[in-house]
Amino acid sequence: MGHLEVIRPDVRHRFRLGDYLTFDQLQLDSGFTALRRHGLATGDRLEHVEMYYRLAAPKPAVVRVSPMAAVAVEERLRAAALHFHSDAELDKEKIVRNTVFHVEPTIRASVRFKPDYRRHAIAVMLRNVDRFESVQLEFEPSGIDEPALEDLVRLVLGESNAFLHRAPLAYVNSRRA
Repeated sequence: MGHLEVIRPDVRHRFRLGDYLTFDQLQLDSGFTALRRHGLATGDRLEHVEMYYRLAAPKPAVVRVSPMAAVAVEERLRAAALHFHSDAELDKEKIVRNTVFHVEPTIRASVRFKPDYRRHAIAVMLRNVDRFESVQLEFEPSGIDEPALEDLVRLVLGESNAFLHRAPLAYVNSRRA
């Protein structure tokens, strides 16, 4: 993350939310990694490793919708972890004609690796990595190697989706299904 934060590469993903919001021409803005351990008395085990980062768009977005659609749009913006504020757009008779959402040009994303020691598997949760949603994959422990992590960086940058093909979606064709 340190190298990526310095060079701030362009990210080739296009993030769409319904037919009213699209972010493209993104750039990696900042990021960090964190880990959590547990079980100090029984042996130190890794609980999870998580990579957080932000993608920046060149300008804020403005979404203008009818008052009837405002609640659904607000829910979708919150689910995508986008920061925004909204205003009512009034006509000359002071009747609300539109709700206008001003959306910050920042996408918050994360990748979480969580080992399951009993099942000998690693769950990988991708949030807002290549789309506005979460995807959970399940890897064999040997599947998280250097080439897989290189594929993950290429996925984050929008260069390749090979990382998504390295493991089945959790609960789909997995040992839990």
